Amino acid sequence: MKKTIDQMDNFEVSRWLALVEAVNIIDEECQNRKRSFDALRLEPLTIRKYIEGTCDIFCRKLNEEKEHKASYFSEGF
Repeated sequence: MKKTIDQMDNFEVSRWLALVEAVNIIDEECQNRKRSFDALRLEPLTIRKYIEGTCDIFCRKLNEEKEHKASYFSEGF
């Protein structure tokens, strides 16, 4: 079953954001080296470690944003 972002918890969204960021970094590196994405040797373990390390940062930011929105609305604007 497909989920929308609204149906995911912060951790799930954070993992997806970390994956997207990892792919963007790889793409940027390919462009800098003037190589195709297919020619780049990818290390799945390295990508996984990056996602695991970055996921916490995204999750913290999402939680802070959620708390900020909740306090904003509870104060009545």
